[in-house]
Amino acid sequence: QISHLKGATLIPLGDLAKRVNELDSAENIVVHCHVGGRSAQATSFLKNIGFSKVKNLRGGIDAWSLHIDPSVPRY
Repeated sequence: QISHLKGATLIPLGDLAKRVNELDSAENIVVHCHVGGRSAQATSFLKNIGFSKVKNLRGGIDAWSLHIDPSVPRY
């Protein structure tokens, strides 16, 4: 909620299993969190249930802010 990518669907890791139907397995999906740990877990979960077009944003939203878009707040 502090920092996110415009247009992203925000689903906390703990809610992912019950909200996975909000995601389209045919679409490319980039999963992100603060620094990449929880998103790596989410990526593994999605791959295990059949999502093939899913990637983890290495370094998370913190790395995105540092290297791509400094207007995204760091926390």
